[in-house]
Amino acid sequence: MNSIKNLPLSFTKKIGLLISDSDVELISWKKGEIIRIAIFSNDELGLGRFVSYLQKNKDEYKNASFRILANIIGEDYRVEKVAHLIGKYKLDFHHRRMDQLFRGISLCMSMVQGREDRGRREDIVLFYGMLTETKVLPWMNAIIKNPDYYLEGVHAVSFVNLELLKSINSSWRKQSSLLMTIHEKGLLRQTHYDKGDVRFSRVSKISDENAEEVAVAIRKELERTIQYLNSLKISLAQGLDIHFICPAAMVGQLKELVKGSEKIRFNFHDASAVAQKIGLTTALGELGHDSSLSLQKMFTNIWFKQLAKFNQVRYYWLKTFSAVVAMVFAAYGAYGLWNLSFVAAEGLSLRGDTQDLIGQRDEVRRGYNEQFGQLEDPPSSAANISAVSQTFQVLSNINIIPGQLIYYFANAYEKNKRLQISNMRWYVTGDPSRNDSNSFALIEGGDIYQVLEVKGEFLSVPNETYIDVADRADILINSFEARDDVEVVAVDLPRRDLVKQNLGGVLTEDYSVDAARSRTFHLRVIWKRYDEQRISDISKRKV
Repeated sequence: MNSIKNLPLSFTKKIGLLISDSDVELISWKKGEIIRIAIFSNDELGLGRFVSYLQKNKDEYKNASFRILANIIGEDYRVEKVAHLIGKYKLDFHHRRMDQLFRGISLCMSMVQGREDRGRREDIVLFYGMLTETKVLPWMNAIIKNPDYYLEGVHAVSFVNLELLKSINSSWRKQSSLLMTIHEKGLLRQTHYDKGDVRFSRVSKISDENAEEVAVAIRKELERTIQYLNSLKISLAQGLDIHFICPAAMVGQLKELVKGSEKIRFNFHDASAVAQKIGLTTALGELGHDSSLSLQKMFTNIWFKQLAKFNQVRYYWLKTFSAVVAMVFAAYGAYGLWNLSFVAAEGLSLRGDTQDLIGQRDEVRRGYNEQFGQLEDPPSSAANISAVSQTFQVLSNINIIPGQLIYYFANAYEKNKRLQISNMRWYVTGDPSRNDSNSFALIEGGDIYQVLEVKGEFLSVPNETYIDVADRADILINSFEARDDVEVVAVDLPRRDLVKQNLGGVLTEDYSVDAARSRTFHLRVIWKRYDEQRISDISKRKV
């Protein structure tokens, strides 16, 4: 399960469900803080209480995006060597194989983990299926069927925990590693990673009251795991590095109670130190006895592999693309984003020179047709694809990319620290008063406006007053308007009437009063680009 670490920017609150065989916990995450909102039994009664809870608090959860982390016992991992295929042929074969392995299971996925060095050069593929998906599907459906909520992703703990292994083991790509973690209800999870690839994961019930009982469980369950590794013909000739994340009080005791050998090497990690390293500021329970570390990794990473189907994970991919663009800009600056856009344009211009691109195009076409097939002219029709291609070529030739305007935002951001950005939206239009993208103006050779809509809030500063926040809003706008060709429309700013009523009043963290709304802002930054003759010439060229 590939991932990209989130940006150092502070994004808005996220909501999650931690699903185990017995319980489902409703989790709130914001800037490294995890809060248990409610807990429900994983049965029909608990599901009814969950739906009722959301209905009673519909204003708070309206338009909320949910991430699901499943810590379920019934899982199946199959590593197989299959023919090396590309494009739609690979996808079709993997889907057929998953139907054979996990008949009737919808929460499954395949991952190509490598290729043979010689011989037939077959692909090494991991097929994963959640056999007890009935513990997860009802909760998914409760979110999907309500138009006010969005499902942002469904993830298995074993794949998410690879990010934990990376944070504690710098040699995770070179070694065979076994990660041990203790979760709620005394569940010990052991996941085997072969040079960063998930091979299998198993869960067992243990008593974790004290270090002595945990040590007995480690020795007992590790013996079973090694037997299973041998049955899979996984070689341990180079040894096995075992990384155990446990409460701080147990680290020293377990080092004395559990002794390794030349080939079985134990490493015990203080859960509190790991939490600090990955940016977790508050724990869900007692660190090392819960899933808070796994939740932190789920919330702070972008995941490209999903257990849920594409049409269930609504708006996730759009958000992922936006986050990737922002990440590239933060990492490499405007130049890196420019190169990213150039490479994308160059790749699209190849027009199917490789079978991989053809397969990807066909996959996108099938996805669109599934959702828009009832239309006479679906978005993936030849005419529409040609139109999109032509527009993209025009955009690439006139150098309209997000990086230019986002660069101005980055400069303004540097002058106005203590901002929390909850949403950024970039588009190109010929009429900025319409507040939406309008590509026809580009083709027709009209005026060009780039628009960046930014929403967020001013983070608190010690002893700050209402008038101080209003002054910070003015400074932010002035930072944007330093250029003559940039205009800022203040859609929403800290309320002036509230400032007048509470002149000099100290802001509070009580979100039940107007103080919270006095911090929010919504700006529309408009940058005009005009080159009528050049755009007209470009639009007349054949693509």
